[in-house]
Amino acid sequence: LQQVSKKISELNLKDTLRNIEGNEYIFIGDKNIFYTILDEMYTKCKLSADFGQRGFTGRAFPYCYSEFPGEKLTLIEGTEFENHAMCAIYKMEK
Repeated sequence: LQQVSKKISELNLKDTLRNIEGNEYIFIGDKNIFYTILDEMYTKCKLSADFGQRGFTGRAFPYCYSEFPGEKLTLIEGTEFENHAMCAIYKMEK
């Protein structure tokens, strides 16, 4: 878990996504990698079909990870590639 957290902290592309149930998620990772597993990840998170390459339903621009004070982030899905790239979706709770 520490290894995953370290990798996440090194990444600077972060998107928040809102699913069909109105829950908000944050995506952290490389978009090119993300798109290769987009369908699987949004199915697991029940994300709406118009998200990702079909257009984000939530905010979609780079964040500083520290911009989420007071947020509880729960790992929903994470994938590592070649020990240096990682994608993760976290559920956000106030």
